[in-house]
This record gives sequence, C-alpha cells and structure tokens, in this order.
Amino acid sequence: MESTDSQVYLCHSDDDGKSWSTPTTLHDKLPAYTETCRISCMKDGEVVLLLSESERLDPRVGATNPKNLGHVPTKLSLFRSNDAGIIWDGPEIIEPPLVGPTFELCSPIVELSDGRWLLPTSTWRGWDGEEPNGMKAVAFVSEDRGRSWSRFVDVMNRVDERILFWEQKICEIDQGRLLAAAWTHVETTRSDLTNHFAVAKRDSLQFSEPEPTALCGQTPELLHLEENRVLCVYRRTDEPGLWACIVEIDSKNRWQTVYQQCLWQPALLAARKVGHSLVEEFRALKFGAPSLVRLDDQSIFLSFWCVEDCVSNIRWIRLRYDRNGSDDGDLN
Repeated sequence: MESTDSQVYLCHSDDDGKSWSTPTTLHDKLPAYTETCRISCMKDGEVVLLLSESERLDPRVGATNPKNLGHVPTKLSLFRSNDAGIIWDGPEIIEPPLVGPTFELCSPIVELSDGRWLLPTSTWRGWDGEEPNGMKAVAFVSEDRGRSWSRFVDVMNRVDERILFWEQKICEIDQGRLLAAAWTHVETTRSDLTNHFAVAKRDSLQFSEPEPTALCGQTPELLHLEENRVLCVYRRTDEPGLWACIVEIDSKNRWQTVYQQCLWQPALLAARKVGHSLVEEFRALKFGAPSLVRLDDQSIFLSFWCVEDCVSNIRWIRLRYDRNGSDDGDLN
C-alpha cells in the first residue's frame, strides 16, 4: 500500500491458473503515481479494467495521513479489451458524480441484469481532512456501459456515528435483489465491528440500513451461487486466516451463514499491536483482498495477496461448490 512506484502488470493463463505468462505493463508508467486495479468480464465478453492512480508527488510521505486518515488525491479511469485482455483501449477518465474528495478502489465494475453498471466505492477524506460528504459507501451508476456516471446511490452511510465502510462488494442475487457487504470500522475507538450487509431492489437501488453479519473480519468478497445463496470470502480476525462461508439471504432480507471453513492461514500470524494507529495497522497487513471468478457451474477461482517470510505473493485456490452434497452445500 505504501509503495511509491507500484504499477499494474497483467498475466494470462490458458490452463485455469496452473501457469501464467510473463507479466506485462498495462500502459506507460505515469510518474509520481501509485496504481492499482480491479477487472470485470462482462456478459458480452468485454473485459473492463478499473484503474486507480494515487498521486505521490512527495515520496517522503505515505498515501494516507496518520494524523487524520486523509488520503492523497486519486483519479479513476477505465480500460477496455475485446480480446480477453491482450490489447487494451484507454484510459477513459471517470468523472465522479459527487465529491470524495478521494475514492477507495475496493471492487470491480458490477454489471446488473438490466444492463446498468455499478462502480462500488467509498468516499475518502482528503489529505488535509476535508470531507464534504463524509466517509460512506456509495455506488456510481452508469446507464451507458461506463461512458458516463451520471449519479450515485448511498449503499452504507453512518457518517454521524463516524462508522466507516470499506472494501464493499455488491452482487445481484435472486428476485431482483442486490446484496452489499463491507468491512466496518468505528473511527472513534479505532476498532472493527463485524462485517455489515445491506440489501436493495435492483430497480430502485435503495439499500436497506446496514446490519451486522456476525462475521468478525475485513475485506469481504461476494459471489452469487444460486437462488438466494452467496459465497462470501473474507479476512477473518477472531480466528485469523482467509475464510469462506455460504450465506442465505431469506425473503425478509436476513443474513444466515449456513457453512463456514478456513481456506488458508499464514505460516506466521503477526500479532496485532495494541495502541498502534490504523495507518500503522494498514502497513502491517499480511494478506487480504480476495477476488472470486466463476469458471463453470461448480468451479470457482479465488486469488488473494499475502506476505510470507517477507516475500509478497499472489496465491490462488480453486473451489468446487456442490449443492447436491448436503443441505448446506459442499465447498471443496
């Protein structure tokens, strides 16, 4: 997170992730920017890359201000590919429909079944502490496949309580419903609540008040499995590791975890140091940011980053979901 020269590189696999091509850059490096991205594959085969560039004009300071959690300026843009990510067109600069002043890159673009695109993000405090709209989880809305983002909707907003929602994800489930989940943090006590969730009707995009999931963790990732069932992978904090759970969202929009298992644990778990600032804890993170892609009806590809013995890695796990195995479904 604090690297001043990180740049997006792309690798390709033609054998379901067993081997990968030599990394190549997305585009020419822009000086004094830190890059990161999220990628989506749309229903028509177009691959869309959402790029975030954080301004790093002064390499002596970090990306986040330890005094007030403010962030350096960011800008968002899109790149598009029609050949599975070999050749990219872009960038297309995104003009946000509200003032952040900066924005979190937490999710790929989400394509709804009615053709609209959502860009889930969170408003973020500026470097000097300015926050004209508070820090809340929102989603930009596009009616023209990302060419413009004319409006936004609140997804989770508890600005008055100084409760922050990070790393939110949104997926469409049954009955035209959308499910959002997010890492939930109380700024005044510098402590996490359980991950929270909210539900909306696709047509209205009006999300319910955020409620707790009972999952003690951070960085949730969502993938719709079938009907009202969703796979949630997250960085668990009460029993450290990368965990997966199968969730049911009933007709009354209640969250029920029906299955849970640990997928991965680091060899050495770093102890969380009491009294350190949130920025210092960000810098000490050793794994996170799970991403899920469905390969076929039962196979799911999961990737995440981790640091083991001071070496940064990207790891992947192939999961198999079988509803016929038990009432709750098997995840192997």
